[in-house]
Amino acid sequence: MEDADGGKYDFIEVGLYNILKDKDITLNTKMERGANNATVNTEAGLTLGDRTVHVKADGTVTIGYTDPAIKAAPVSLADGQTLTLAPNRTITRAGNKITVHTGEYKVLIDTQLKFGTMQYLDIDIWSKAGGVLSDSVAPTGLLGETFDTDNTPQTKPKQDVNAYKQDSLFKIESKPTPPAPTPATAPTPAAAPTPAQTPNTTPTPVQTTPPPVTPPAPGPVPPPAVQPEPMLQLQQMFQQLMAMFLQLFSSRGN
Repeated sequence: MEDADGGKYDFIEVGLYNILKDKDITLNTKMERGANNATVNTEAGLTLGDRTVHVKADGTVTIGYTDPAIKAAPVSLADGQTLTLAPNRTITRAGNKITVHTGEYKVLIDTQLKFGTMQYLDIDIWSKAGGVLSDSVAPTGLLGETFDTDNTPQTKPKQDVNAYKQDSLFKIESKPTPPAPTPATAPTPAAAPTPAQTPNTTPTPVQTTPPPVTPPAPGPVPPPAVQPEPMLQLQQMFQQLMAMFLQLFSSRGN
C-alpha cells in the first residue's frame, strides 16, 4: 500500500476495510487473500451522497441508493458514460477504468487486473487543488488519514487495523429505531360514585288525634230545683180546672 506522502508498506489483512472517508465520499474495499499470502482488492463500495457505487474486479459497476427503502432498480455504468450522482460528484467509465470526481478528490479504479488466477482492483486517490480541508472536515481511513500536513511517509497504518474494519461496503443510512411501543396500561377503574343522598320524600304522617280538650273551669253550681209540695200541686190543678169550666160556661151563654 502507498500512502499520500509516498510511504509504502504491506497491508495483508482480509475483510472489509475503510480506505477513505470524508464529507463528500466514503470508499470501502473488500480484501481477499491471493498468491504468496498477499491480499488484493476484489470489490469496492463508494457512497456519494445518497447513491452507492459497487465496483467488482470483473469490471461490473452497479449504482444504487443508500436508503434500502428505495426500491428503484440498480443502474449499470456503460463504457463512455458519465453520471452525476450528487452535487459535485460524478462517475465516468472508460473501458476498464472507473473515475470518480468529488469537490476534493479524484479516485481512479482500475478493474480486470490479474494476480495469478485472481482478478483484482487497483485504486489510486488524489487530492485536488483546494485541498482535503476545503469543506472543513478532515479525512479518515487507511489512505484518507495520510492526507495530512506533516508530509511524513507512513510505514504502517496510523491506527490499529481494527479501527478501519467495516460491516458493509457501503455507508448505509441508519434510520432511527422507533421506540418500542409502551404497553397500554389498563385504566384504573373509576371509583364507584357515591350515591347522592336521596331526600326523604315519604310524607311525615300528620297527627290527626285531636289534642285533649281541657274542660272549662267549673262555674257555680245552681241550687237544686225546689219540688212543690203535693198539696200545693193539687191546689194548682184545681184552680186550672175551675178556670176552664168558667171559660166554657161563659162561651155557651154568649
